[in-house]
Amino acid sequence: MSEAGVVLYAEDRPLMNFTFKNISLHIHQFSNISRPSHDYRPAPPPAIYYAPTDGIFIQYATNITLEDVTIRYLPPKQSFWGVCLNVTSNVKDLNKEGLTCLAAS
Repeated sequence: MSEAGVVLYAEDRPLMNFTFKNISLHIHQFSNISRPSHDYRPAPPPAIYYAPTDGIFIQYATNITLEDVTIRYLPPKQSFWGVCLNVTSNVKDLNKEGLTCLAAS
């Protein structure tokens, strides 16, 4: 379970050859201190970039595979939730083999 989702990022050198297999990610606000963000820590400042909370955010990466991945936003729906999969234009060779997104109502 996560409040911030998954961030896959490395600006200096693209991340390469990652596989997410048989993953079930549940997004839920379970504290009163969360703020929607992409949390890059332990990266250099700015370590947190305020943005909608995506299930998986991928930036500067190559050859990424998502196989049998389910992303579920749990109720109640929050106004700051983003999208299940947010991929920037600098990602190359993204393979989706069974990605399911279940949005909260």
